[in-house]
Amino acid sequence: MAGRLLALVVGIDDYAGGAVPALRGAIADAAAVHALLVRQLGAAPADAVLLTGAAATRQGILDAWRSHLIAQAGQDDQIFFHFSGHGSQTPSIDPDEADGLDETLVAYDSRATGGNDILDKELAWLIDEAEQRGAQVSIVLDCCHAGSGTRSRAQAAVRLTTPRPDRPDPQKLVAPEEALLRAASTPTRHIVLAAAHDFELANEYFAAEENTWRGAVTYFFVEALRMYLPELTWSGAYDYVATRVHALYPRQSPLLGGDGAMRVFGAGVKRTAGYLRVTAQLAPDKIQVDGGATIGLNPSAELAVFTPSSDLKGTPRATGTVTAVDPATAEARLNREMTVELGSRVQILSYGFAGQAHTVAVAALEVAAAIGVARAGKPSPLLRVVDESDGAPEFFVRTTSAGYQIEDAAGAHAGGALPTTPDGAAEIVRMLEHLAIFRNVQALQNPRASLSLRNAIQLVTEGAAPAKVGGSDARPALRLRLQNVSGSRVFVVVFRLAPDYSITKVKPDDGFTLTVEPGRAAAAPITLTAPALDEAAEGRVAYKFFVLGQSMNLNVLELPPLGGDPLAGAAARANSPLADLLEGVRRSGTLPIRPAAASRDELWHTFTVEFPSTHS
Repeated sequence: MAGRLLALVVGIDDYAGGAVPALRGAIADAAAVHALLVRQLGAAPADAVLLTGAAATRQGILDAWRSHLIAQAGQDDQIFFHFSGHGSQTPSIDPDEADGLDETLVAYDSRATGGNDILDKELAWLIDEAEQRGAQVSIVLDCCHAGSGTRSRAQAAVRLTTPRPDRPDPQKLVAPEEALLRAASTPTRHIVLAAAHDFELANEYFAAEENTWRGAVTYFFVEALRMYLPELTWSGAYDYVATRVHALYPRQSPLLGGDGAMRVFGAGVKRTAGYLRVTAQLAPDKIQVDGGATIGLNPSAELAVFTPSSDLKGTPRATGTVTAVDPATAEARLNREMTVELGSRVQILSYGFAGQAHTVAVAALEVAAAIGVARAGKPSPLLRVVDESDGAPEFFVRTTSAGYQIEDAAGAHAGGALPTTPDGAAEIVRMLEHLAIFRNVQALQNPRASLSLRNAIQLVTEGAAPAKVGGSDARPALRLRLQNVSGSRVFVVVFRLAPDYSITKVKPDDGFTLTVEPGRAAAAPITLTAPALDEAAEGRVAYKFFVLGQSMNLNVLELPPLGGDPLAGAAARANSPLADLLEGVRRSGTLPIRPAAASRDELWHTFTVEFPSTHS
C-alpha cells in the first residue's frame, strides 16, 4: 500500500425530520467497509473515521473532509471516501447545467429545516483540494442519483429520495460558487466507483450469511477486497462488482470513472488490453460473456478464458467455442469442465466469420510468423498477410538498413525503424494492429442509426471566425456548441483523431458522456484545434462525435500515439452494447453490423468534423 491511507466512511439509514425514506443497509455497509480498512488493509484506527446515523450531518461530513482527509494528506497518500445512503438532485448552481440539476449526497440533516444536500460540485472542490496536496483520491458512492422506486418490508430499498425543489443556500456552501464551478470543470485523477448511472437505481441486497441488508455495490466491493492483493487494480475490483450486481439487478450498472489501471490503494498502474467478462456459468463446461452479435461474435468464434484481473498474457485457463449468441451476450462451450469465476477475463481469438482484416505485405518471415501467433498463439484478427503483388495491400513491412519499418499504400513512412529481431518483429505487429484499430475507428459509422439520433444534434459556431489558442504555438480553434433539437435526451462523446495516430477523448472531461437535454445546449462548448506544428506535415485532425440514445463508456476507443504505451488508452468498460460493439470493431477489424442487433444498432450515431475546415 502506497503512503498513508486516510479514510472517511459514511452510512445513513434514518434521516432527521422523517422527510426521507429510511434505508436498512447503509450503516451495515459503513461498518463493513471500516472493518475492512482497519482489520484487513492495516489502516490505523485513527486514520479511518466512521460517521453513521445522526453523526453524519452535512457539517460533520464536510468538517471530516477538511480536517481529517485534506489537512492531513501529503504527497503520495491515499484518500478514500465511502458513502452509503440516499442520493438525490437539487436545482443547479450552474446556469449552464444541461438538465438544470446538480447530483447530491443526502446527509443526515440535509432535509431538515434549513438543511442543504452535499452537491457534486462541492465534492469536486474537496477532491481538488486533496489532490493539490499530492494525494490520490478514490471514492465509492453507493447511492442513486436519479429515478424512483417503491419500498416494502419484502423488498430492498432503493437509495434515492426526491429532489429538492429549492436551490442550495450559497452562504452554506463549502466554498464560493465560482470556486465550486471552477473545481467541477478542472480535470482530476481521482477514481470513483458509482453504484449506478445517473438515471438508474441503486439497490440494497439481503446478505443471508450476515442476516442483514447491505448496499449491493458495497457488499461486493468488500467481497472483492477481502483477499486484497497489492496488484489489484480498480478495473479488477470493478469487474468483480459489476458482474455480480448486474446479475442480480439487470437494470443497475455500476460505473467506474478514472484510470482503472491504477492499483487499489497502491502505487502505479497495471494496464491490460481490452477484454470481455464472464457474466454467468451455465454448466460445468459452459459460460456466458458480455459480448455477442453486436461485436460480431458468431457460432464457432474462439475465446480464451483467463483469471479475474489477469493481464491476458501467458496460457489461458481454458479455451472455448461460441455456440449461441444474442445481441448482447454469447454462450461458449469450454474445452474442459471447470469452475469459472464471474468477472473472469475473456480474450477473443477469432470471430467465427471472415472479418475485414487489414492486408499487409510482409517479406520478412519473422514478421509474418509474429502475425500468425499475435493472439495467444492464434493469428491477429486485425491483419491478413498477402503477397505484394496480390491486389493492393494497405500496409507494407520493409526491411531497411534502419530495421523493420511500415509504409502505407502510398509509400509514406507510417512507423517502425525497429531492429530485425524477434522483439522487433513483435513490436512491428503491435504497431500494425495500432494502425488498423485507428483506421477502424476513423471509418466507423452506423447505417442503421435511427433518424431521430441522426438529426438530434446541431453544431452552433461560437464567434464569426476561428480563435487562436496556445502560447508560442498559437493555433486556430473553432468553438462549437452542441444543441439538442430533438424531443429526447441524448448523450454525446467526442474524440480527437490526430496525425500521430492517437485517439483522445476531448468531451466530456470527466465521466462517460455529456448529457444534453431535449431543446437545450450542452453546458460547455467543444473546442476544435488545428494540427500542431509538428503534426501539420503528417495530416489533418478529425473529431469523431458519437450521439447516443443511452449513456455508455466508450473510453476503450482511446489510443496513445503510435509507438507509445500500447495500453495507455485501455479503460474499464460499462456493461453496454455499444461499448462491446466498439470494442469488437477496435480489436477485430471493420465488422458489419449484425442484423440480429438492429434494435440496439439504432441507439448510436456518429459523424466526423475535420479541422481546419468548415463543418456541415
